Formats: sequence, C-alpha cells, structure tokens
Amino acid sequence: MKYLVMETHPAYAVVLDERGRFLKAANLHYQVGQTVEDVVELRLPPPRRRFRPAWGALGALALAACLCLGFFGYWQPNFIPYGTLRIQINPDVELSVSKTDRVLDLRALNADGETLLDGLDLKGEDSDDAVQELVEKAFEKGFLARGGAVSITASSEDDDWQIREEAALQAQLQAKYGDGIAVYLGGAVPEQDAAGQQEQNRQPSSVPAQPESAPPAASQTQPAAPSRGDPQDDWDPTGSDYPYDSDDDDDDEDEDEEDEDEDWDDWDEYD
Repeated sequence: MKYLVMETHPAYAVVLDERGRFLKAANLHYQVGQTVEDVVELRLPPPRRRFRPAWGALGALALAACLCLGFFGYWQPNFIPYGTLRIQINPDVELSVSKTDRVLDLRALNADGETLLDGLDLKGEDSDDAVQELVEKAFEKGFLARGGAVSITASSEDDDWQIREEAALQAQLQAKYGDGIAVYLGGAVPEQDAAGQQEQNRQPSSVPAQPESAPPAASQTQPAAPSRGDPQDDWDPTGSDYPYDSDDDDDDEDEDEEDEDEDWDDWDEYD
C-alpha cells in the first residue's frame, strides 16, 4: 500500500493511505509530498478507565434519599388533608385542612353555602383567616347579623387536633365579635332568618292560669279573754260575757252609784 506524506514532525509524520485515512507513522526522514510504501504506524494505547470508588455512588444515593425525605417531609404536612372544618351559619361550608392549618379545599353543603363561597378563593390560606373571612362575608351578604350564631365542627382522627382547632377558632371569633354572635362547637345552630337572627317561636307562649287563692276564712272561734291583771285591760269585745272585762268595770260603777243613792236615802230617813 502506498502512503502520501502530508505532514512531518520531529518524531512522527502524518500520511494519507489509499483508503483516504490519515495515519500517524514514525518519521523516517520523510519529506512532505513524498510517496512511501511501508510505514511504521504509531498506535496509541487505549485510554485507561478511571476508577470511581463505590462510596461515590453511595453518596449520590444518600443525597437523593435526603432530597426525597425532605420533599415528602414538606409535602405531607402541607398538602395532605389532615382534617375538616365545618362552618354552619345558615350557609353550610366545609374546609379541608392540612396538619399545618393550610386550607386545601372547600365546598358548599347547601345552596346558601354556594352563595357564600361565590367569588371566594381561600385555598392556600391559613384556616383561622379563612374562617374569619367566611364570617365577614356572611355579614356582608345578610346571612348573619348581631345576635346570630355560628357553629364550628372540627373532624379528624387526631382528637387533640380536633379539640385544639375548635377552641382556637371559638376564642378568635369571640375576641373579635364579643357578644355580637354566639359561637357553638360541634353541632348545628338554631335556625336563623334571612337577617341572621334566630327564629323566635311564632305562637305566644301559653302559661296555664293559676286559680286565685281564696282569702283565708275568718276564724269562727271567739278569742280567749285576757286574765285579770293583764296589761291589755282595754280589750273588750262588745257584749262579751267574759269575767273581768271592761263591761264588768262599767257594771261595778253603776252598782256603786246605786249604793250611794241608797246611803243618801238612809241619811234622809235618819234626819
């Protein structure tokens, strides 16, 4: 095979063979443009593979595991439903909440609830802020007024979370509205009218009339006369025949006058 010398260098030359390949060959005093038949081709050893220790792969796996744990550790408490909060006014609304009190979803449970949620986007908000916004919206749309009531029901497999959420929301609403609204826990509120007031019983309450008590009958027993020497000597039932009463004193005076008249009569006869 013939080769055409294309380049020359102190140690090697670049030649072109008949197949059109460029090869490196030992420079045996070649000249550029020279045609030679036999060349000593230079063959470089194959590149050696770099040794990668096993701990590098293990480190990569450990890093990936940490990233996964960190991702799921953040995802689960923030984006996995942990419980629900049901708000009942007359509108009935249910909020799906994460463990970190993040609102994940909300839905209306009746027609008034759909009206209340119209135009509201509470996803991603804190549950406390979402409940407060729902109550304010109920005031604006006439579902709630001063003297009305709100019921809060928390549901979860975690009883402590349920009790904590209900107590926190009740305290928050009472702190803001005071005695303006009543806050119930774990149950439906009394039915309310369109203005948010509790319905009053339409029929007047009937209280059974109590029969008038008859005045006590006068005692038919004649009172006992006071004993002689009693300081209440002036007690004198008219016409009484009790001894030592005031009538007896009058009788004694009459007898004394009669005796005095008899004495004067006797004196006149003596004269």
